Amino acid sequence: MSETSPAARPLKRIVFGYTLDGFPGLLIVGYNQLKRKLERARFDIAMSLCPLSDLPADVDVLFVPAELAEAARQAAPASRIEALDSFLNHPAYNLLIQQLVEGREWTALKRPAEPPSDEEGYIVRYRGYERIE
Repeated sequence: MSETSPAARPLKRIVFGYTLDGFPGLLIVGYNQLKRKLERARFDIAMSLCPLSDLPADVDVLFVPAELAEAARQAAPASRIEALDSFLNHPAYNLLIQQLVEGREWTALKRPAEPPSDEEGYIVRYRGYERIE
């Protein structure tokens, strides 16, 4: 299951693209959801929000609103384009993570597991500026 397929490519950069004349607010929600999923799985992949007119050259996967699919193909012809109708909890995020875990279409470096800290599991609560113990 952890064996990579011969066609698997390294995934180094994911971009959520938009245009300067219209920035969908849910794009940020989808960006944060995928970023948290990648962090939980400990994958070391660069993520960013960029306008289609200013994309970096090394974009591997580009998430865009459905109405920008054609503009995204022109802006990043070598990238995999994911045109989404909704960015909120989209199944494409889980599919991408699954492909990375299985090494089917993509591979990525993993961050080493962090050792547990001394304060892990300690909950501090506050009421205003007063600490409650």
